[in-house]
Amino acid sequence: MSHSLRMRPGALAGSEDHSYQTVQNNLRLFSQTLDNAQAELEILMAGMRVNADRAHTLGSRIEAAELDMRFVYMTHHVGHALTGAARQTQLLIQSASEVSALAESARRTHRELYDRLDEIRRSRKERTPKPGFLVR
Repeated sequence: MSHSLRMRPGALAGSEDHSYQTVQNNLRLFSQTLDNAQAELEILMAGMRVNADRAHTLGSRIEAAELDMRFVYMTHHVGHALTGAARQTQLLIQSASEVSALAESARRTHRELYDRLDEIRRSRKERTPKPGFLVR
């Protein structure tokens, strides 16, 4: 799973390219990547919860078997740690969802502001300055 969450070289098209279509594609790709990460994190979180329950059950069985209490404590600590990690993963999923929605909102706003301008620019026969030329 972790390999799909890392930023891959060239994952975002032309980091130096600020053309309308590149910005649109990058925002769409970013939002989709976050959506995919959410699905993978949901699976991870479910596994952590299952393993936390197993650890607590195992700790209770170790205690019932009257083994050394340090093993009971260690096993319960693992269960508590997994429960905490699952809670934090839920927060991460919520954050990814919010950022994905913001990226989609930014993409829509960008399209509303610049789609028509890009259409005019592409339909001209004459070359036009690159975006940001007049800002310098």
